Amino acid sequence: MSGDSGSSSGQPQTISIASDATSVALDEAKRTIDRQAEMFDDIQGKAINLMKYTVTLASLLATGVTLLEKSAALDSFAALVNGYTVSSIGLLGLAAVVSGFAYTLSTQINGIGPDGVRDAARAETPEYKERLVRGYADWIEQNRELNERADACVSLAILLVTGAVIALGTGLVNVFVVDLPLWAAGVDVVVFLALAYVSGVIHRLVSLAVNYDGGTLNPVLGGRKNGALPHSTSRTRERLDTLRGDD
Repeated sequence: MSGDSGSSSGQPQTISIASDATSVALDEAKRTIDRQAEMFDDIQGKAINLMKYTVTLASLLATGVTLLEKSAALDSFAALVNGYTVSSIGLLGLAAVVSGFAYTLSTQINGIGPDGVRDAARAETPEYKERLVRGYADWIEQNRELNERADACVSLAILLVTGAVIALGTGLVNVFVVDLPLWAAGVDVVVFLALAYVSGVIHRLVSLAVNYDGGTLNPVLGGRKNGALPHSTSRTRERLDTLRGDD
């Protein structure tokens, strides 16, 4: 009898310890999601500012071209449309596109939504908490992947804007100061590639490209074998229904 009593008294203690561990893991997961949300907000701000900068630079360039045209400086106007300035405009446009893509990625943070909270209130069981913890683990992985991609896009956009400024400056020197030799364009390219290498953008982009697999990173980095796109907060209820394992 004493042995039976000991085993029966030990079982609730084991369940209590497991439940406490699950609760601690759930709290830590929530804090991690909160920190990831702050990182996404920071990336959103950078992406918006980059889009503003590219639009401002493009507007200034267009204004300068218009002033040259109205001043009847036809020679200068014709010379202004050269490989340097055209490259600058192209890099600015590409930077705006990449910034917009980074902003889009930064709005796709994963986590529990209002419907999921209401579902959790109706399923306060240790099993549900365990499934929810595993769900948070998936969300954290997905958010990390999105964060890496969005941050790499922001870095690439900054690099493109820098390249556009370099090309524009060289083009203006070529028009108003001295007729530059052909190798000056090569110098611009070398400087641009050196900045890309020093900033680590090339390495990060190559790493993401190598490990990209059908909409998500490979399992070796992302920890997920599913190639589907990450869940958004609007699909959290569907995700939680799966976690609950309704029988």
